[in-house]
Amino acid sequence: CGHIVSTSNCVNIMITELISRIVILLVGVLYPAYCSFKAVKYKDHRQYTTWMMYWIVFALFLSLETFSDVFISWLPFYYEIKIVIVMWLALPCTEGAKHLYRRLLHTQLMDREEQIDDLLSHVGKSGLGIFRKLYTLLVNHASTGIVQAAMKLTGGQDQAPAYNGPEEPMIVRETHLHGNPDISPSNEGAMGGVTIDTQSNEYKKTF
Repeated sequence: CGHIVSTSNCVNIMITELISRIVILLVGVLYPAYCSFKAVKYKDHRQYTTWMMYWIVFALFLSLETFSDVFISWLPFYYEIKIVIVMWLALPCTEGAKHLYRRLLHTQLMDREEQIDDLLSHVGKSGLGIFRKLYTLLVNHASTGIVQAAMKLTGGQDQAPAYNGPEEPMIVRETHLHGNPDISPSNEGAMGGVTIDTQSNEYKKTF
């Protein structure tokens, strides 16, 4: 925006856009919604028909607005024109939606009703098939992820933790040479000390 117009103009455009959004919300959505509620509550068929026509026209307005906001919102007085159009459509003193529907939309919809019904039926069937495929894919993916997570959790619980405690002490066996017939007393000094029995993992302490 700064490359095209000045900063002040950008601020004015932003303020005007915000005001138009508020007016469209209040006059174009909330007020007609309340009037529709009153028509349904008191079973006023005339008002009910009037507001049904309004919602059809307003849906067309929103569809056109989606594209016009992208391509022609740079036009001067664009948001002011939107405010005037919504007020003309919604306010009871003008009843623009009723006039627009009766003079233009009703005839066009009647002429193309069968084509629209066929298109909606085809799109509905195709969309339902696509939805079913996506739903099946998402369910299978989610089930696979849950099963894998459960398997990892179960495997971690079944595996015994490694023992990091102190090692068991070796058994020390004292062997007194005195009175041993296989060893002579003269060898007591040479045989004195501690030896390791590798077969039984025991210490042999000799005196």
